Amino acid sequence: MKEQDQQAFLLRAKPGGIDRLPEALDNDQIIIGWAEVEGLLNESLSQDEFNDIFKSRYPDHSPEHIWRFIREMNIGDLVIVPSNPVFYVARISGPATYDKLRIKDDTAYRRKVEWLNNKKSIAKAKAKPGLRKTLNFPGTSCGASLKEIKECLNDAETNLHSRRRKENTMKHPHPLNTILYGPPGTGKTYDTINYAVAIVEGESVEKVKNEAPEEVKNRFDKYRGNDQIEMVTFHQNYAYEDFVEGIRPVLHEDGEEDGEEDVKYELREGVFKEISDRADSNRKQVAKSTGKAESKSETWDLDELLQAFANSVQKKLDRKEEVKLSSDDDKSQVAIVKVTRFKKGIFRSFAVGDSDWAWWVAGKTIKRDYGDYCRGKIKSAEDI
Repeated sequence: MKEQDQQAFLLRAKPGGIDRLPEALDNDQIIIGWAEVEGLLNESLSQDEFNDIFKSRYPDHSPEHIWRFIREMNIGDLVIVPSNPVFYVARISGPATYDKLRIKDDTAYRRKVEWLNNKKSIAKAKAKPGLRKTLNFPGTSCGASLKEIKECLNDAETNLHSRRRKENTMKHPHPLNTILYGPPGTGKTYDTINYAVAIVEGESVEKVKNEAPEEVKNRFDKYRGNDQIEMVTFHQNYAYEDFVEGIRPVLHEDGEEDGEEDVKYELREGVFKEISDRADSNRKQVAKSTGKAESKSETWDLDELLQAFANSVQKKLDRKEEVKLSSDDDKSQVAIVKVTRFKKGIFRSFAVGDSDWAWWVAGKTIKRDYGDYCRGKIKSAEDI
């Protein structure tokens, strides 16, 4: 069905004065009454003939509702079913049918539907005034505003997805901050594997403990390889600089420190800062996927640009080419002499200067200051 041909209707699922909505939800159907009149599904009937057949059995009722149910509602149309103080939305997925076995309970006329919003109700208070007026219509059926239903449905589905994401990220079958204590050799480290896997998978620790240990360990290693789990061992010499961020001497490839005359240092991120950066990156991806990405005027996401530039610089350095950065007036130049990376090859920082003396420019510093540079707040090195 083309979108411009789609219609919307209201239907009260109360044939015989009995609320049939629970049955309709369970069976993925919409239901209407007047079951004692047969033959209305004959498509060759004109509207006058249709009305005459109906009136022969229900002379005191209007045939407009059953006509609308059979003839005007089409596959793909939307139907709202009110149930104070909420309503449900369905999309029609099949033609009208007649079940003779349901004549006695007045529910013979039915249509297959797909209940939207995961069969969750929507509060009438969330609807716009025009739709609320339709929902209060006292008759069995009527037309409805397709636009307002879609707007209300979109809002409800967005809220549903938001709640699910929050539940998935915030609710676990056990506390996330857990202290395992006991003397050495009692299995605390072994238990952390079970706890970590349970948290990632949203399962109970008891369930994970009942699985084969080698299977749990394999999943633990996979999650750790995917940067979903980190293991940190604290000891007497473990400092803030190791956990968050600190300045460290640069080592030669053979593991020896440079001599005192040309010692170099770089700013290194600790495991907690790396985890925080990954969480922030995931948050931005979720915001982007839901259409709620942060404004570029407030957020400067240069990861891909810096990564591509670092790759370009590294290729030139591998070819023994000189990579120089110039000032705005081209009066001064400085060379990039080395590119450092985190594990998995992600750009970390540049060594800028020459072979005798260099300073390190971290990627985090570039991203921090680039926004101010573009806004004109940074005009010289002294402004950084």
